[in-house]
Amino acid sequence: MYVMKNTDNDYDYYKFWSETQGHSTYQRIFSWFKKKVECLYANLLESAMSRQLAGLSLLEIGPGQGYFAAEARRRRAEYYAVEKSFSLSNALSQRNFMVTSEDFSEMTYGNKLFDVIYLSHVLEHTESMSQAVHLIQTCWKKLKVGGYLMVNTPNVLDYKFSFWLLDYTHNFVTTPLRVRNLLNDCQFTCLCDVRTVFIFKNILPRKLIQIFCRPPFSLCYKPLLHVLMKRNVDFFDVVGFENCSIIARKEEKKIMP
Repeated sequence: MYVMKNTDNDYDYYKFWSETQGHSTYQRIFSWFKKKVECLYANLLESAMSRQLAGLSLLEIGPGQGYFAAEARRRRAEYYAVEKSFSLSNALSQRNFMVTSEDFSEMTYGNKLFDVIYLSHVLEHTESMSQAVHLIQTCWKKLKVGGYLMVNTPNVLDYKFSFWLLDYTHNFVTTPLRVRNLLNDCQFTCLCDVRTVFIFKNILPRKLIQIFCRPPFSLCYKPLLHVLMKRNVDFFDVVGFENCSIIARKEEKKIMP
C-alpha cells in the first residue's frame, strides 16, 4: 500500500481540530471558541422551540470532543450520543455521558424516540446524496412527533474551495437551500434558517468578522501570529466563514416511506 507523506511544513489541519487536550495556546483558543459556538447553537435551538432543553431527551450524532454534550448537560437535558470513533466514544463515556459507537440506525438505543436530534457539522461528511438522505430519514424515524432536528453545516457559497481544502472528509455539498430542500423532502417542516459567523448571527458583526479574518486585512497580522505560534494554521480563516443552522420539526400525520 502506498502512503503519501506530507512533505511541506504546514501543520496538519485535521489533526489540529481533533486535538483539544493539553495546554497549548492553539488548544486553549480552540476550546474557548467551541464553547462559545455551542452555547450560541443551544440558544438558537431553545429560541426555535420556545422552551428550554431541561428535561428533554436529546440525541447528538457525532459529538466529537463533547463540547455540545457539556452544554446540554449544563442545561439539564437528557443527553445521548452516537460517536463512531471508539477513542472519542470512550472519552465521553469516562465523563459519564450516555454514548454508543454503533452505526446510527432505527435501532439505536432500542425503541427510544427523542425530543431533539442534533447534527453539528456532520451532514457534509456523508459520502453521497443517498447517504445524506438516509441519515435525515433515520433522524425523522427516531424523533417523537413534534420533535426537533437541528442541522449545522458550512455554507459552501461562502467557504467556496476552502470547503474541500480545509477538511478532506467533506463530501456532501451543503448550502442553506440544499439542506432545507433535503429536510422538506424528508417530511420535516423547517422553522428557521440562521446564518452565523463565529458567535454572531446579525449581519453587521458577521461582515466585520469576515473583513477582519480575510485578505487584505488578515495579511497584516497572520505572519506575526505564525511566528509567535510556531505553526501555520489559518484559524482565523475558519472563524470568518459563514455557517448555517437550520431547525426543523417533525409534524403529525406524516409517514416516512
